[in-house]
Amino acid sequence: MAEISTTWAQRDYVAFLTGTLSTISSCIDFVQGDIHRGTLSSSTNPTLTRVTEFLTHAKQKLAAKYGFSWRRKYVYATTSAGNWQLALPADYGGGVVTVRDVTDNSGDKLGYIPNATFDSMHPNPSGASSGEPEEYTIKDRELWLSRPADGSYTLELEYPRVGDDSTTTDVSWLPQIARFQICNYAIYRSFLLLQQWDAAQAYKAEWMEDIYDAKKTGGRQKWAEMGYRAVNWQYKRI
Repeated sequence: MAEISTTWAQRDYVAFLTGTLSTISSCIDFVQGDIHRGTLSSSTNPTLTRVTEFLTHAKQKLAAKYGFSWRRKYVYATTSAGNWQLALPADYGGGVVTVRDVTDNSGDKLGYIPNATFDSMHPNPSGASSGEPEEYTIKDRELWLSRPADGSYTLELEYPRVGDDSTTTDVSWLPQIARFQICNYAIYRSFLLLQQWDAAQAYKAEWMEDIYDAKKTGGRQKWAEMGYRAVNWQYKRI
């Protein structure tokens, strides 16, 4: 069986202001300035690649704490006549997806059919009459339409993703304060590699404080969304 290949284009997203640390490169410059090891490369300790991995790891940690969504993603693919099988993106993490037909900007949602039911309702999608996509199912890492497309349709896929951050060189979706925070984490991990324990502990303490602040902020937001208010005991009337 031939490999199914589908090209998915990523959706545009809103970015924060550029600020001081506008790119991952500026974050790397910040880190190498604090660890005093000169210009990072493949032959330095830590290596440039390792520091980039530290920054990416911290970025994902803070995204989860702040509630930023790097786990769900929106992408587009265009069908061709006779097309009814699409390969899901390489970073698809399993679970629920949403498919919309955005060809004419209507955003019509395609109906999802569980796999077993789909097989009984559409035992041979390739032999069905062609038409506009209306229903789909997920088979392992493939998206199957209930019938072949009769032309070019633009489908929007919203899906849960896993694996490496697909935008490792991008920090524009993090606010400025978070960019400084991921640098603190990368500096902490770099000093661990260099076995400079005191410096590592100092930056770890700063990173842990950042995580605590993010968690506290997230807790306040959840309480506010639920309609609760925390009472300050100092002003509570006895």
